[in-house]
Parts: sequence; C-alpha cells; structure tokens
Amino acid sequence: MADNVFEANTTFSSGSTITTSYGTINQEVVPVTKDQLIEMKESSVEEFWQFAVAEFVVAGALWLAIEKLLDRSEGEPLSPIFWVCLVAVALGAVVGWAGFRQLQRRKTKIDKILESFDSEKS
Repeated sequence: MADNVFEANTTFSSGSTITTSYGTINQEVVPVTKDQLIEMKESSVEEFWQFAVAEFVVAGALWLAIEKLLDRSEGEPLSPIFWVCLVAVALGAVVGWAGFRQLQRRKTKIDKILESFDSEKS
C-alpha cells in the first residue's frame, strides 16, 4: 500500500507541482484549471476549421485561376473569374493566417504553463 502514494509538493509563488507515484512510476504534473483545458480544446477546433477552409479555398481558387490563365487565347484579356480567384486565394490566405495565429496563442499558453513548471523545479 505504501507504493501507491499521492503527495503534493510545496506551493511556490508561481504555483504548485504535484508528484504522483504509482508502483515504480513517478510523475511530476502541474495543475491546470478546467477552464484552461476547455479553452485550449475549443481553440484547437477553431484552428482545424480555419486551416481546413483556408486550404480548400486557396487550393480550389488557385487551381481555377491557373486553368483560366492557361486556357485564354493570345491577346485575350483575363476573365473576371481569374480576378475573383485571386481575391479568393488572398482571403483564404488570411483565414489560414488567422488559424496560424490561433495556434500560436494556444502554444504560448501551454508554454507558459510549462515555464511555471520548469521554474518551480529550480
């Protein structure tokens, strides 16, 4: 029974760590609130959809723009569809960039949690 020990370390100014021991496995963890976990989960879903929509729009619009560019006759002006495709590529890139920024914000939050864990060890 003594092998299955759950103990909490001292609380520091930056937070606390918890050391769990089960058999021969010892693991240090940092407590994270339920709200933080929910926020990280929701932002990952947003990132997925932003990247998925951006990839679809950019790929489709770029493909169609190239097709319209290559199919036109010599001296023929570019069709309005070509210009609409370029706008769609730009908008898709903006949505993809927004998804990337969302990823960076979530990564920064996780890094802060890990930094607090590392600062407590020293």
